Amino acid sequence: MSSYVPALDCWLIVRDLPQGVNGFITRDGEDTKYIIINKHLDENGKLNTLMHEIVHLVRGDLDSDEPLEIIEKDVVVEC
Repeated sequence: MSSYVPALDCWLIVRDLPQGVNGFITRDGEDTKYIIINKHLDENGKLNTLMHEIVHLVRGDLDSDEPLEIIEKDVVVEC
């Protein structure tokens, strides 16, 4: 499943990811942004992961020079 989300100017993609990887944000060479969510999560897990990745997107974490541990430490989302 993939859908364009105009309000975020990004694509949401649900696909098979390794166990333990809930999701992530990325972009391609065209500067198109993507939120990737693990299809094996239950609906609540997908929603929590989506909200978590939206925080990263809105904060501009794709452009951050901070280490991943610092970026992840600041994001806590529970639905």
